[in-house]
Amino acid sequence: MESLPSGSLSYSELVIYGACETGKGRDVEENLVNATYNAGVRTVIGFEKSVWNSETNEWCAAFFHAIAEGETIYSACYEADYYIANNWYNPCNPNVEITTDSWYIAGEEYITLTNE
Repeated sequence: MESLPSGSLSYSELVIYGACETGKGRDVEENLVNATYNAGVRTVIGFEKSVWNSETNEWCAAFFHAIAEGETIYSACYEADYYIANNWYNPCNPNVEITTDSWYIAGEEYITLTNE
């Protein structure tokens, strides 16, 4: 990402990295979320901890459902957290802890995305 000129991704509205530690350290660290935001993406979301694939997939589905309902990006993250807390379990280990509650947003988090 460092080789991308500043603003090279300025036509991108939202990027979500559904992968482990992409937002680790939040805004005080060099991470994939901050590098993508610095390349011009309006809003970028990643996770600070290691995440389970199936949990992250369901989190993203709940997130985009909330976005489609008109929620802000920040509110959609909380809606996705609520969905996961009440509906998700790891079929391989039902007692595993939820990890998608460690998301980090760089950029404009209180906007709604519309089809303009």
